[in-house]
Amino acid sequence: MFPAFLKLEYGCGSLGCYKIESLWEGEKWFEFTQKTISQLKFSIAAAYSLGASMTLMPVLEGTQHDVDLIVFRKKLVVAFVYDAGRTRPGYFFETANVMPSCLAPDQQAQLVSCAHQCVVGVGLDNLVANVELKMTPTGPKLIEINARMARLQRRDWILEVYGSLQMRNHGQLWNLSHTASTPQSSVHHDGDHVCSFLAPRHFCKARF
Repeated sequence: MFPAFLKLEYGCGSLGCYKIESLWEGEKWFEFTQKTISQLKFSIAAAYSLGASMTLMPVLEGTQHDVDLIVFRKKLVVAFVYDAGRTRPGYFFETANVMPSCLAPDQQAQLVSCAHQCVVGVGLDNLVANVELKMTPTGPKLIEINARMARLQRRDWILEVYGSLQMRNHGQLWNLSHTASTPQSSVHHDGDHVCSFLAPRHFCKARF
C-alpha cells in the first residue's frame, strides 16, 4: 500500500499533506500534524476549524485537473475544466494552471461526468463545487471535493475566458428543462504561481 498520501480531511493550500513510504513514517507525520495544528496561532488555523482528522489515500499517477461545476437538484448546470501544473516536491501545491483545459474533448467530458457523479454520490444535490481529479491511464480518479469554487485567480479566469456564459447558466438554475452544455471559451489563460503559498514553516520543514 506504500507509497501513500496522508492528508487532512479539512484544510486548504495542501497544508498537512505528506507522501509517506511506510507505516512508521505515517504515524510520525500524523502525530506531528495533530500537535502542529493545536499550536497554530494565526488566521490560517481557521481552515482547520472542523477538526484535524486525516485520511490515507493511494498515490495516483497521471495529470491533475480541476472541475468547477454547478449542480441543482442533482442536475449538472455547467462545468469548467482546467489543468494544473506539477506540484512542488514536499509542498504538493500546484505550480501553474491552464484554462480552458488542453485535454481532448472526450477526456474533458470524462472528467466532468466523474466530478458530477462524485458530487451527487455523496449527497450534494445543490451547490457550486470544485472537484480535483487525476486523469490516470485507466480514466479519471477522484482526489477531493471542495463545496466551494476554486481559490485564487480561477474565478476571475472563468469570467474572462467564458464571459457572460457563466452568468447565463446561473440563470438557468431556475429552468429545469435545460440541458447542461460544455461552455465555449473566447480566450486562453495560463499562468505560473510565482509566489509561494504562505504555509506554516512547521509543515514545510518537517522531515522524519
